[in-house]
Amino acid sequence: MKIFRMFNTVFYRLLISYILLIVSAILVGATSYTYFSSRFNEEIEDVNNLILNNISRSIGENIIEKVSKLCIDITMDQRKNDDLLYYFRHQDVEKDNIRIQKIRTGLKELILINADIIDSISVYYRDNHFVVGSSGGVTFLNNNTDPFSDSDWMKTMLERNSSYIWLDNSVFPSEIFGINSDDMLTYIYLFADNSNGPGYKGFIKVNVSKSTFQGKIQEYLPEDSSMSFIADGGGNVICNFGNPGLFYPADFSRQIKPLPLIYENMPSESFITKIGNANSVVSYRSLEYTGWNLINVIPLDKYYKKTIAIKRTMLAICAVSIMIGLLISAVFTSKIYNPVRSIIKRISLLGNRERSYSHGENEYAYMNDFIDNLSIKVNELETTLETNLPLIKYNLVQDIIYKNIENIHDVEEQFKLANLSMPYRYYYLSVITLDQEALNYANTENTQFIKYNLVDYIEKCTDLKGKFISAAISKNEFVIIANSDNDNPEFLIKILNKIIEYVYENFKINSYSVIGGKTSDMMELHQRFKECKNLQKYNFFYPEIKILTGGCISGQNDYKEIPEKLSEDIAVTLNNRDLEGLSKLLDKFSDLTRSGYVPQDHSHQKILELVYVLSRYMKEIGVAAFDGTTAGRFSEYKKVSNINQFKKWFVSVAGCTFEAVCARERNQRHDMLKRINEYVIANIDKDLSMSYVAEMVGLSPNYLSRVYREETGYNFINFVTNEKMNRAKELARILQLTKYPRSLVTEARPTL
Repeated sequence: MKIFRMFNTVFYRLLISYILLIVSAILVGATSYTYFSSRFNEEIEDVNNLILNNISRSIGENIIEKVSKLCIDITMDQRKNDDLLYYFRHQDVEKDNIRIQKIRTGLKELILINADIIDSISVYYRDNHFVVGSSGGVTFLNNNTDPFSDSDWMKTMLERNSSYIWLDNSVFPSEIFGINSDDMLTYIYLFADNSNGPGYKGFIKVNVSKSTFQGKIQEYLPEDSSMSFIADGGGNVICNFGNPGLFYPADFSRQIKPLPLIYENMPSESFITKIGNANSVVSYRSLEYTGWNLINVIPLDKYYKKTIAIKRTMLAICAVSIMIGLLISAVFTSKIYNPVRSIIKRISLLGNRERSYSHGENEYAYMNDFIDNLSIKVNELETTLETNLPLIKYNLVQDIIYKNIENIHDVEEQFKLANLSMPYRYYYLSVITLDQEALNYANTENTQFIKYNLVDYIEKCTDLKGKFISAAISKNEFVIIANSDNDNPEFLIKILNKIIEYVYENFKINSYSVIGGKTSDMMELHQRFKECKNLQKYNFFYPEIKILTGGCISGQNDYKEIPEKLSEDIAVTLNNRDLEGLSKLLDKFSDLTRSGYVPQDHSHQKILELVYVLSRYMKEIGVAAFDGTTAGRFSEYKKVSNINQFKKWFVSVAGCTFEAVCARERNQRHDMLKRINEYVIANIDKDLSMSYVAEMVGLSPNYLSRVYREETGYNFINFVTNEKMNRAKELARILQLTKYPRSLVTEARPTL
């Protein structure tokens, strides 16, 4: 037995290898011809099947499934495609040209979106007897007949209770659809509405160019001599792709039909047959959802010609390998074993706990077992810690805060799986929220970096005071579960302050945090999470508090409401244009919301009411909330994130509105005075008493006198007197120059 055990060692096996090397080389050379030839055809079939798999998958994913999904989306999204589905749901209704034009426009938009796949789309409305197409326009049919009910393909669909079918476009009459091209394949999707009776209501016809299928097939064709076909269930070739070249006759496609491809009802098959004068590998695979077969033909002769040189090269390599192998074996046999012996001793010194080396055992097998065991352990450790740990922690936090785990033992098992421990007595839960507006400026890559970096920083804060687990629950929210023996959250507040400073210093993003109450039961942390979500609503009213706890809000159990009179007073100050009074009332409103006695939901509702009061006031005085400067101020309400910004925004919009009203009144007064002055100057020779002029411009005498004095600084009567005097002086000067009689001067004198 010891003799046989010796041959297990590397040294003796090296000796035997000299003899086996010569014998094996001869055997390899002798059997290579037969083996290579038999395996070569199988390899070609495997390659051919692989090509068909890729082509079938590519056509299915990029053409068939997309076309099917497009039709399903059209019929399912009824609100978006209401016009297109209208004539399916309504029978014998009046044809609306505008609606029909919208249907054509919608079909053309679908063509533009899917231009790489779809050539044209048509819709047939059976009950309304007309067809709308993206390319063929509108075709009205005989109201008493259905041209498709007796067609073979329609009967097939109804018998199979199928809602779709793929066909060759040549089966459809061109006078109905306007397109009768043999270069198209057609997808029919029936629309049935059983609520209005049995039977189908029409169908959607999608034309796909054969060149689209050809493009997907040519991506995988290995050579120009390879041919691919699409055949229907009867073996008829629908379309073919490729170049027969020198291997196949001109009527190559006709010789495909007699082949036993589709009569076995198998999804895929491969065999070798003779087509023309060429032995070929013929493979086929069924195209899902179409009832068609995808056929690929590759000639064997072309590959055999290339392998002759390979066979000869292989024999030469075998001969050379024998010579070189013998030489190398003789030189390195003695040098190989000594390092192997040293490695075995080193492994023994390191301590292989699985098993120890026994004399006569194969050294390489022993080393291989040791390395395999070590590799398995290292790989398991790396996979668990580096790959699964973040996901495990994320799922763990999600399960805790949403109470997806009902049993504490399941939670403990999850902690063990994540290699985490929570050894302390109390648990705290906090939620950190980053400024969403700042994050909107970051791209997806930067956002992910911020999330992973922040989670890593939070968990590195673990020290003797406590342990932390963190996970991102949304784009800008992070949950922190803290475990500590401290019954006071001050330690957590300090950590949160450091985290908030870290976020701002490294990413220039503002953040705030809320802390729920403490608990000694981990299964109650979902309640602490609900407390945090409720506290987040108060951040609007306490912007200066970066870390909000339940203790920051006084009077939470003694709720009150903001009096309605405050809204009424604000409306009065708006009408009085009292900006200072408005600011004081808003300060009072802010104090009430921050008192802690007003529920946050009620406070937010009151804010919306104040926005409505402001909008209503602007509407009543004729200043639109979306005109000019006021519009810009009013639209900034969407950016308001706290109560201070709300007050500033409200006062700003109100002040801008007041200025607009004052400017409008000044313009109105200026226009009124301009009309009065122009009337006085034009009628200076008439009776221009204040009552008469006020009546002419539609004002009261008192109002005219007051406004005129306020705007000009002098009385209306003084203005009229001055204008009459100036007119008299002008007439006198004219008469003196022309030497008219004095009687004419007296007659032309204006009445004062």
